[in-house]
Amino acid sequence: MLDNPGHLDEAHFLVKDGPRYTAESFLFKSAELSDVLYQGLTATRREYRGRGIAFGVKLYTIAFARQCGAREIRTWNDTLNGPMLHINTKLGFARQPAWITFEKRLPVISGD
Repeated sequence: MLDNPGHLDEAHFLVKDGPRYTAESFLFKSAELSDVLYQGLTATRREYRGRGIAFGVKLYTIAFARQCGAREIRTWNDTLNGPMLHINTKLGFARQPAWITFEKRLPVISGD
């Protein structure tokens, strides 16, 4: 994500506990819409989860978006990640129609 041409270094927030990085969240610009930012990732080390750190660091991204005059932040969420769904809902993100990913497994064909 750091190589994304829309990545905003100034909107990449890191949380530390002493020298150890414990969480992060960042934004990047939309290529199509100048007043929309995308939430690229919010992550917390497993042993730090459940303490409100992800919620707090996402608040920093929202504050940044407001200061920049963004009209909207868009994000994605794995439907199986209940804690992040809860955070996004609590912060006011509105659910949109889901994308469905299809997978077809192909048998391995041996050349023997």
